[in-house]
Amino acid sequence: MKRGPAPGMGGWTKPEDAVTATPRAPAFLGKYGKAMYRTVTEALVPHGLLGARDLPGLELACSAYNVARECLEAVAFEYGDDGKKRKRNLSVYLRGKTSQNIPELTNATKLLTAARGLLAEYGLTPASRSRIGTPVDPKHSAPDDMEGILEAE
Repeated sequence: MKRGPAPGMGGWTKPEDAVTATPRAPAFLGKYGKAMYRTVTEALVPHGLLGARDLPGLELACSAYNVARECLEAVAFEYGDDGKKRKRNLSVYLRGKTSQNIPELTNATKLLTAARGLLAEYGLTPASRSRIGTPVDPKHSAPDDMEGILEAE
C-alpha cells in the first residue's frame, strides 16, 4: 500500500504566501487558545506548511478550542461558599440535571467538533495533510518491517 495523495490528486506545493516567522497569538484568545495557536504555528511554520491565508481559520479554531476548554473547566471545577476552587467529577456535575440544562457539555462538544473541522479544512491535521501529499518528516520516513511485507506482495 502506497502512501500519499489519492490517484489523480496533485502533490503538495508550498503556499506562495507561506508564513516564514512564527506569528504571535492574537490577544483575544484565552490561555488554552493561545497555547494551541503556539503549538500549531511552531510545528507548521518551519516546514512552510502555513500560509498567511490560513491564519484566520487557525484563529477561529483556536478560539473555539479555548471556549470548549473553558466549558469543560466549568464542569470539572466548582467554587465553594468560601470562594475556593474545588475539583469535582462528572457525576457530581450531572446530579439533578437533564439534557436541557447542561450547556457547558453541549457547547464544548459542538465547539470541539467545529475546531476539528476548521483545522482539517485548512490542512492542519495529520490526516488532512496526508490526503494532499504533504512532505513527510525525514526522521519518520523510514519504512518499518510491515511496510516491506506489504510492498512485497
